[in-house]
Amino acid sequence: MQYTLGIFLILLIAVVISVAIFFMCRSYMGPFVERMEEARQERRWERARRAERRKMEQRRKDEAGGITCLTEITITSEDSSSFTGLV
Repeated sequence: MQYTLGIFLILLIAVVISVAIFFMCRSYMGPFVERMEEARQERRWERARRAERRKMEQRRKDEAGGITCLTEITITSEDSSSFTGLV
């Protein structure tokens, strides 16, 4: 009985110490984690802004004319080998 009670008390003390360490670390690391999350969100917004900017630039290029058609050309050399490509 005393052996079981001793093990129970040791486990209870270990759990209490673990919970205390967890909350201490959480309160200490809170501002750092918050800043990391803000930086991650800012990078997401910046990527979205760049994608939107690229989309708008592409739309402007398309509206301004851009590439409207491709021309197929074939080049034949003296030994009858040929190359076909788009220009």
